[in-house]
Amino acid sequence: MTTPEASPPGATRRPLRRCPWADGDPLLAAYHDHERGRFPGTESALFEAFSLDVLKGGLPWREVLAHREAFRIAFAGFEPEVVARFDEAEVGRIGRAVGLANHRGRIRAVTQNARRLVTARAEWGSAPDDRAAFGRWLASTAPEAVVAELAGRFRMVSHGVARSFVESVGLVPLGHAPDCWRARGVVFDLDGVILDSEVWWREVREDLLHDHGGEWSEEDHRAIMGMSSREWAAEMVRRKGLGGDPVAVEAEVVARLVSLYRTRRPPLIEGAVEAVSAVAARHPVALASSAHPAVIAVALASVGLEGTFEGVVSSDEVGQGKPSADVYLAAARKLALRPSSCVAVEDSISGLRSALAAGMPAVLVPNPSIPPPREAYELATAVVSRLADLDADAVLDAHQAAGTDPQAHDRGAAGSTIAIA
Repeated sequence: MTTPEASPPGATRRPLRRCPWADGDPLLAAYHDHERGRFPGTESALFEAFSLDVLKGGLPWREVLAHREAFRIAFAGFEPEVVARFDEAEVGRIGRAVGLANHRGRIRAVTQNARRLVTARAEWGSAPDDRAAFGRWLASTAPEAVVAELAGRFRMVSHGVARSFVESVGLVPLGHAPDCWRARGVVFDLDGVILDSEVWWREVREDLLHDHGGEWSEEDHRAIMGMSSREWAAEMVRRKGLGGDPVAVEAEVVARLVSLYRTRRPPLIEGAVEAVSAVAARHPVALASSAHPAVIAVALASVGLEGTFEGVVSSDEVGQGKPSADVYLAAARKLALRPSSCVAVEDSISGLRSALAAGMPAVLVPNPSIPPPREAYELATAVVSRLADLDADAVLDAHQAAGTDPQAHDRGAAGSTIAIA
């Protein structure tokens, strides 16, 4: 086991650096730091990103960004339904407004693509006017298939344009300069790492069993740690009966826990919020939790970490819960990074196994409330006594220096570096 020494408080850390194409230019730096590789939250934002790649042509990317506000005004905020109604007169107006009068073909292509996108919703979503269909289809489809579909369906979208779009919205791991601050990520567990909430989970389950005339033991609690909501609900029914309906059991446990977060002071681990915020100032961060999405949302809001994580993944949203690799693989995708470029932070042996199966070095932060077994210490890539001692760079440096192939467990995901002219 490689256990890098924690940096002492006040130690000098490496300065934040960016990829060379973004360093020294505030406009490119802002795009690099806050947009590139992040999946937009609305269809209009997705259509904007797609359309900018169409409009770019041979223009330098910086020039596209400099004129983006003018593009947004001219294209009515890139709302597909509105742009789909633009006629040839509107194409001419937009060309004059944004200074691209000699590039009417690209502007026309954006209006045509809007019409094709609206039509395609019927294939990608539940109804032709389903505005979330484009985003769901992109997020759930293999990147190679996305590239082929976009290039085949839309106007002035070559395979190169489609690949550029797929990278820009984080559907594939991005290439970064080795010393770029966004080249490495940190993925945190929630329960037991940031919040001492396992005691609440146990309390809720004990109360539920008591209401049904049963008992919930320590053995029962340990048996389901790391499971997704649907998995632990099914296991509770298998062990205790509870009416035989896992869906109802899941809903009741989640409702009771959400109520606790709304009525009580959250069970914070001392210094955890500050430590997460400090890491987020130096690296992209994500959350990979076994908790139900509703519990995650209320928990993060209750401790002031809402919006801190670039990606939040619940085991309920993937195929299998921990110790399967699914939730950590999904978190790496949210950061548009290879799993081996991310450090996982865990308190349980099932969480460690999940991260390691995904190809991430895994740091154990033992939780005194539910001490991990000795095997967890032996399994972990590194161990720190408290979250404030975490040095993600030191963990990755030591992990790679030990001879670990940084792409050995990347499940074939290939990142690339595109030129930002």
